[in-house]
Amino acid sequence: MKSIILHGFEVRNALKNDVIQIRRPIPIKFLPGFNPEWSGYVPIFEYGRFFMAGSYSVPATKEIKCPFGQSRDWLWVRETWCRATRLNDCYSKHSNLCGGVDSWDYYKADEKSLPAGFNWKPSIHMLREASRITLEVDDIRVELVQDINHEDAVQEGVIDWICNEYSKGTHLDNAMRGAACSKPERAFALLWGSLYAKKGFGWDNNLPVWVGKFKVMERK
Repeated sequence: MKSIILHGFEVRNALKNDVIQIRRPIPIKFLPGFNPEWSGYVPIFEYGRFFMAGSYSVPATKEIKCPFGQSRDWLWVRETWCRATRLNDCYSKHSNLCGGVDSWDYYKADEKSLPAGFNWKPSIHMLREASRITLEVDDIRVELVQDINHEDAVQEGVIDWICNEYSKGTHLDNAMRGAACSKPERAFALLWGSLYAKKGFGWDNNLPVWVGKFKVMERK
């Protein structure tokens, strides 16, 4: 079974809802001789691969495999974590008991404080047995990031994200107040920019993204 790394807001979304969406940027690399500035390229997505095609459907970019796998694949979730070495060397779970001792929740990716002697570990190093969420791929498509609509933004977990940002006192543009409920796609634009703008995949660039729809099969 493959794994997938989720952001903190995506983890909270999966813990609360049975169906979620996840978007990831597509790193496009043009082949020699093709002009990245030409606007006539056509996106081709088939058999789990993606490329931009020029005239006569000739590939103009390298083929990129979908990071979500294929429909009906199961993925276990990696997130920021901490091993509970002081609790009988086992892994604490959300609201569970560990070795007969009340355990803290070490899997909240947005939590910043830990008891003395404990340290967060990157999601890439999470062990399979520590994972608490399993997803099933329901559908995969490719679209431009700005194509997201109201329902899609809600399934991305953006309402919970913006409420969480306000609760932490994070400064957000005044125009975003109330947008989480009335225009969640506007809130998603802000969220996307905070994650990917510095990596060259900003909202205004309106580049193609992977869109995955998932069923939450397991929570622990």
